[in-house]
Amino acid sequence: MPTMNPDGFEYEYKQSQHGQGLGRLNAHKVDLNRNFPKVELLPSTNENGKGVGVPKQALYNSKSYLEELTKTQVNLEPEVRAVMHWSLIYPFVLSANLHGGALVANYPFDSQIKDVARKESKSPDDETFKMLAKTYSFAHPKMHKGNACVRFYDGITNGASWYVIDGGMQDWSYTYTSDMQITIELGCDKYPDEANLKSYWDDNKGALLAYITQVTRGIRGFVFDSKTKMPLSGVIIHVHGIQHNVSTSRDGDFFRILTPGIYDITVDRIGYQSETKQSILVGSQSSTYIEFKLKRKNFYDDNDKQGPYSNVTSTVYNRTKGVFSSFVNLTSSNVRTLYHHSKDFILHQQLFLIIAGISALVLAIVFATVVIYLRFCQGSTVRRDTGFQRYELLLQDEHDLPRIQRNNGKKSTRNGRPMSSESDDDEDETLFSSKIKKVIVP
Repeated sequence: MPTMNPDGFEYEYKQSQHGQGLGRLNAHKVDLNRNFPKVELLPSTNENGKGVGVPKQALYNSKSYLEELTKTQVNLEPEVRAVMHWSLIYPFVLSANLHGGALVANYPFDSQIKDVARKESKSPDDETFKMLAKTYSFAHPKMHKGNACVRFYDGITNGASWYVIDGGMQDWSYTYTSDMQITIELGCDKYPDEANLKSYWDDNKGALLAYITQVTRGIRGFVFDSKTKMPLSGVIIHVHGIQHNVSTSRDGDFFRILTPGIYDITVDRIGYQSETKQSILVGSQSSTYIEFKLKRKNFYDDNDKQGPYSNVTSTVYNRTKGVFSSFVNLTSSNVRTLYHHSKDFILHQQLFLIIAGISALVLAIVFATVVIYLRFCQGSTVRRDTGFQRYELLLQDEHDLPRIQRNNGKKSTRNGRPMSSESDDDEDETLFSSKIKKVIVP
């Protein structure tokens, strides 16, 4: 995306002096990097989570929640809504937003942890974000030195440690999608002269490429239904010891950037038994491939606990279960019995769509065949009726022929005088010929 704020960019481009900084604002005079939904951070309850903030609510790439997510944020700008929709529709794994005014790689969180006095706001993926930020910084010829207009050790900084903001893009992306995003300040001059753009490109080209390659770090894989072999979307991928999850996309694929090490991975989805793979080795060169095949379970069973990490899907499950309980007066045992009898007939959504498509095609072929048959029958009937009409006219002609022949023997008179036989014959032949022609013409 070349620019998220074309209005501000155009305004600042036309100015001879850039000291006011009005180019940060859009046409509505709103700073877009303060307009994203605010992320409320709570202190981590993990033993090793000192100084770590955990988002109060995270939805993990649920585009169906976009309306729910934004309905309370009535002041969201059109540009912000568009970027949110874009980020939820396409499951980005790694990204960066580019700013100017300093020379540093800034990583989450920018927001302050609730009821915590310390300035730094670590994310659950703090070590991974430091790895990503240093990858960019040390691939840059100047940034890692940390001695530019504002000094930063190794050329990186935690967002809140620098200054606290609410409604920033990188905090929202990390919290509400599966995207690991940092903010890169490209230089001390917020609006560099056009003549300096080539040097900016030369300084940042290698760093950008090095940063992009980090998307291959960590784990990747697919999650399938063990019975139908179909991919499962919306599966929560939890890395033990890290209070931040990602989810599978519509094709059942997932990517989770991690630092090198050994991890235990648990996947969980509503209606399925959770599965854990232990001691997964993550190297420093490429990602580790993992494949999960989940088995269905009876999610109507009150004694059947949900997976420990499906905080989003369990909320949906509890609401749905409450609706069923109030709408239909059935006991738990009756519901379980009904479900056991019907679950084998439940097809995966994509399998159902395939069957429906084939059925529609067959119906279309049958309909076309019937139409062609009816048109053929109609044509045959018309031809048969025409043949009968001509046959009846021929019979009528044969019936009238003896009467005409009898008239040939009679001589016509004109003014009481008999006419010559030659004339009579010619006249009779003329009458006969005329009548025959009239009869046989359909």
